Amino acid sequence: MIKIFIEFVDIIENILNTLTSLYISGHPIVSDRLFTCEKNQFNELIDFNKEQQEILLSWENTLCEKYKIYPELTYFSCEQFDMIEDFIYNEHECDVEEYGYHLLKYSGLQPDLIRQLNLVNEEEFTAEERFEHIGKILSHQRRLTNEICEKNRINKKIFLIETNENEILKAILSLYHRFKSLPKVNQLFFCTNQTNWMEIRAFIYRSIYSQEFHLLIRPELLSISIQDQIIHLIKQFLENQSQCIFHLGIITTVPSLNLQLIDGLKYLQILQIIHEQDLMEHAEFTTTISNLIKQCTIVTSRITGLGKSHTIREECAKSKREYIKFPINGEIQPDLIAKRLLREAGKFQNGAIHFDIGMIDNYRQINDLMNCLVLFRCFCFGQIAISIPIETPIYIELDCSSHSNLIEHVTLFQHISSIFINDIDWMKLVLTEPVQFVGCYLKAIKDKSIIEKDIIPGNINVIECIRLFQEYFFNNKFVLFNCLCRIAL
Repeated sequence: MIKIFIEFVDIIENILNTLTSLYISGHPIVSDRLFTCEKNQFNELIDFNKEQQEILLSWENTLCEKYKIYPELTYFSCEQFDMIEDFIYNEHECDVEEYGYHLLKYSGLQPDLIRQLNLVNEEEFTAEERFEHIGKILSHQRRLTNEICEKNRINKKIFLIETNENEILKAILSLYHRFKSLPKVNQLFFCTNQTNWMEIRAFIYRSIYSQEFHLLIRPELLSISIQDQIIHLIKQFLENQSQCIFHLGIITTVPSLNLQLIDGLKYLQILQIIHEQDLMEHAEFTTTISNLIKQCTIVTSRITGLGKSHTIREECAKSKREYIKFPINGEIQPDLIAKRLLREAGKFQNGAIHFDIGMIDNYRQINDLMNCLVLFRCFCFGQIAISIPIETPIYIELDCSSHSNLIEHVTLFQHISSIFINDIDWMKLVLTEPVQFVGCYLKAIKDKSIIEKDIIPGNINVIECIRLFQEYFFNNKFVLFNCLCRIAL
């Protein structure tokens, strides 16, 4: 009985793994099935396992063949194919809050042009026909909107840069500068601990068949198994397709001697190492970044409470932009951030975004996120993509806590124009309800009426309020009154 039970569990595990692979690769999931198990026999389950494995094998062959013809398909996985289909076949006017809209923007396509085609969904399509149909549509739009890059003349070479976290952006721009072009967000693949083989395989196909230079960043985060599969796949291309041309670079933040992927590529003799002295000069790097950054400002101050948020709201009012505040702190969850931004997408065209960045758990994640949002106005680190129009101003408020050193860790922040608030401009004080309350509280303390009666906010003017604040303001620090604690609560 134990042996039979182990076999039963093993079959179920295989089925779950197969269905997961089908889901990740975009294959429509099978409908509900009921299996019987009588007298320790589960032949239906065994047959179903074999059937799904055959479907997966056939589907993966289809994927790889279609990737060669339609590299646009390599950008998507899991539910993203459903999002793209929902957008393509939607007869309504193009909506910037649709998931598919931002996925297409991320992949470098123009959603408005696709929606104008008024395509009809053929429900009778098989999975393979559905996949090809989407590929044809996206490929057609790519030809209409993008110029095909000239092929890299250096045949069968993969470029490697070994650097540190703070120099990743410089390494990215240096590699593209080498080929006299600027990077696009969809050409960069940031590896994570959750990156799976199917995503990497699609990326490798894209780097070969899209005729655009692509970068694999931090492959050290990939499992040893995935690194082995990359080497095997590239070896297959070299052996079976003599005309194969790589458009691929790798940036790693660990010594390449410790990386199995690099050892394998060295063995294949297709690796070209770019040393630190071959990267862009600092002046050229700064100029390149300045040219890429549009409509972005950092607002910071030496202590809390000097009016960073108020300054940003004033700037928005001056430019007649709708103020959109967006806090980011703690653990960075890209899909959650993208969903939150998506809810505000309808305001982007006439708005300005205030990213209020507090204490961050993972500097690497905020670095990647800000690089993509500020330089490329788009990111997709999971299933959800988001794009922000280049015309939308971005303000970044940085936590001024002594524990926050984001400017040191996020290289990009060192190149963004900034507003540093050193002191309070008392003449710009606005008598909001909380400010009135604090002023009245201080007044009640001064005239000792606080002992006799309740505080009634509103019975104070701006000049009197400023005078009271300044009276209790010394050595550049606020006295921590109980009234401030009450407001915080």
